[in-house]
Amino acid sequence: MHRAFHYKHYCIALSLLLLSLGSPHAAESEAPPTEDALITVLSADADYMTHLAAFRGLRQLGTEKSIPALSAYLHAPKKSHLARYALEHMPYPAADQALRDALTGAPIETLPGIISSLGVRRDGEAVPLLKPLMSHENAQVARFATAALGRIATPKAATLLLETHGAVTNSKIKLEVAEALLAAAQRLVADGDKKSAVSIYRSLRKKGNPKFIRVGAFAGLAKATPGKTPDRIIKAIQGADPLYRNLAREVVADTKGKKATARYVEALPTLPEEVQVELLAGLARRGDKSARGGVVAAVESPSPAVKQAALEALGTLGNAKDVRLLAALMLVPEENIATAARNSLIRLRGTQVDPAIVASMKKADPAMRAKLLTILDVRISKEAVPQARLYLSDASEAVRVAA
Repeated sequence: MHRAFHYKHYCIALSLLLLSLGSPHAAESEAPPTEDALITVLSADADYMTHLAAFRGLRQLGTEKSIPALSAYLHAPKKSHLARYALEHMPYPAADQALRDALTGAPIETLPGIISSLGVRRDGEAVPLLKPLMSHENAQVARFATAALGRIATPKAATLLLETHGAVTNSKIKLEVAEALLAAAQRLVADGDKKSAVSIYRSLRKKGNPKFIRVGAFAGLAKATPGKTPDRIIKAIQGADPLYRNLAREVVADTKGKKATARYVEALPTLPEEVQVELLAGLARRGDKSARGGVVAAVESPSPAVKQAALEALGTLGNAKDVRLLAALMLVPEENIATAARNSLIRLRGTQVDPAIVASMKKADPAMRAKLLTILDVRISKEAVPQARLYLSDASEAVRVAA
């Protein structure tokens, strides 16, 4: 009787595994196990693989009826993670309650995982239960409790984290709370509560926080208040603190709207050279072609670095009108400038770009004509073969070779 009982459970587990793996033998095996059958497996003694299959099955099939059977394993060191795997997926409040209940009396081996699952489920009712765990004597438990509050990210969770961040003196713990606050603020923005997120970001931007936390808060603030971002980023990168200059490329690229583009272009020539380079890269990543005029003007910069950055940006923001400018700069002796011009000429998009290249070839000297023939080839232009045939008998050997 004992062997028959275990063999039945083994067959249920095997059937489930074959189905989950898409085995061709699945159709030949028994019918897929029911929720009741899987609960029965968990309610009895069985080997690890049999229970594993049942946990996986209940993740797929489980309803509220299976929660007691799953909850019974939350304190089991070797199977708690399997039970959480099934419970985390369930859309029932009873799953939250089971995880909250499991905090009481949980062994130290399983407590961090239970806390993590409450964070995954964003259980707001767990906030008061997690509060004392933030100062648990076990560092891992305390760290997981703090991180879970950051994932839960309700206003109450955010307030608790802010209060803790202001009160704690231990630098390591303060950093962990700050990281949780960044996660909470990001979630609050996604939830539409930008006001609460802005409060967090402003707090984290204050001096005394590590640089990467301040940078993360600055970037988050830009996303939370996009209308104010252009002036904020310009003010920050014009300041004495170099901390925010490396952010220009990312933040500018993420800012939406032509008004923001116009503000960046207006400020461009007033900025230090190294900041102009980052801002030009950010404008290129934005892809807003209304920035073209400012970028073309930057090509005339006396700074080689700014000139190169502007040429690289033209590959994204330029059009057929820029063909002659880029073509001319392909022949300059400065290798970086010539390469940037060539690469951008290759990347230019628009139906009029290839005809503009052909038109430039007619008036070009042999060196330029040879390079433009190569550009048409690399662009995979439909003009490449007709133009190559046309210049096969050119007086210049360089042009003939290119053709």
